[in-house]
Amino acid sequence: MLDINNPNSEFIFKACGFLDRLKDFTRLYILQSFEERQVTFEKMTSECDQLILFSNKNFKSQSNEIEKLTNKVKLEIQKLKSNNNKTDGDNCTVCNAELKTIDTLIKDKDFRYITICGNCPNEIINLLNKLEGPTGVMWI
Repeated sequence: MLDINNPNSEFIFKACGFLDRLKDFTRLYILQSFEERQVTFEKMTSECDQLILFSNKNFKSQSNEIEKLTNKVKLEIQKLKSNNNKTDGDNCTVCNAELKTIDTLIKDKDFRYITICGNCPNEIINLLNKLEGPTGVMWI
């Protein structure tokens, strides 16, 4: 658990915001049209660039690892960005995999159910999870 008196706690919470926004985008682009996804992917790339700048300033000793992992996220975004295949019905609009809706058991109606693709966001999610270590987010 994060010690709120830790001098880096403010930066760790801000890093958590970057990672959470990127994870949220992975649940958004799976439902969007090709054109809408292009905007989302640009926002994701910008979020990655901002995370690198933020880390260079606030996580100096971990910044190389953070930048390396974040650049891998950007490469995955680039791979997905050009995908414009035909998809079936209610499947993922990027990779055509079946979407799954999960009950989070959170009582707030806006967060109760989330829809995910178990395919195309996997590598991005795995990299974002790896970023929780060098950013300290894993302690929240």
